[in-house]
Amino acid sequence: MPQTNRRDRGRLAVTLSVAQSRRVNPKAFFGELKRRNVYKVAVAYAVAGWALSQGIAQVFPVFDVPNWAIRSIVVLIIIGLPIALVLAWMFELTPHGIKRAERADAMPATIAVLPFENLSEDKANAYFADGIQAEILTRLAKIADLKVISRTSTQQYQSKPANLDEIAKQLGVANVVEGSVQKAADQVRVNVQLVNVQTGSQLWAETYDRKLTDIFSVESEIAIRIATSLQAKLTGREEQALAAKPTSNPEAYDLFLRGEYELHQAESSLAAGAYD
Repeated sequence: MPQTNRRDRGRLAVTLSVAQSRRVNPKAFFGELKRRNVYKVAVAYAVAGWALSQGIAQVFPVFDVPNWAIRSIVVLIIIGLPIALVLAWMFELTPHGIKRAERADAMPATIAVLPFENLSEDKANAYFADGIQAEILTRLAKIADLKVISRTSTQQYQSKPANLDEIAKQLGVANVVEGSVQKAADQVRVNVQLVNVQTGSQLWAETYDRKLTDIFSVESEIAIRIATSLQAKLTGREEQALAAKPTSNPEAYDLFLRGEYELHQAESSLAAGAYD
């Protein structure tokens, strides 16, 4: 019975987190305007329209064009602005040509979760930061609407790199997750941010201060917030998978993370030796 209650509470927490994340996010909306180049179209149209209207005002009188015709053309230029903005929103320029934005958005969002930085005073806690990153990546990989780059591909990069654009280009992703973990006794602080590299905008960021026993809920919440920020639709089964806890024993989980970290370190050393 207690185990069932814990599962119910976990699912309820995920459901509430999904509901909160689906609220209108002004930052995400303006980021979407930037991604679809609506701002660029508005500026380009305004500049071109102003230049054209000035040219018409100077040239047309020379040919005795009536003033009503000049005014009509200027009005048409003004009316064309909202039409151009609507078209910029509806259609998107892709490597395969111009497509409706709905079709372009239907493609899975690409995302890479970079290694999390260990900010703990005890540098031996690097295994914990490594494990949090791996668990968030694993949970995101369970969402069909997301294309998540494997951990093997991202482990070669540092957390919070200066050349984020170049890394995203190498990995072939539009979005990158960065984070840091600070662990002290039974307290954990996790900082996470989601960045759209194409627009340079921060889609979402949050700081979690929790107890070690609540780390699974933190991992679930982070995965959900990232998914909803990328407008990924979660099925009921995916929500249940995100709410699932690998174990109810924090000590066992800690030992598991230590073992996983040592295994990856050994594999990296062997791979490095193979190239020497």
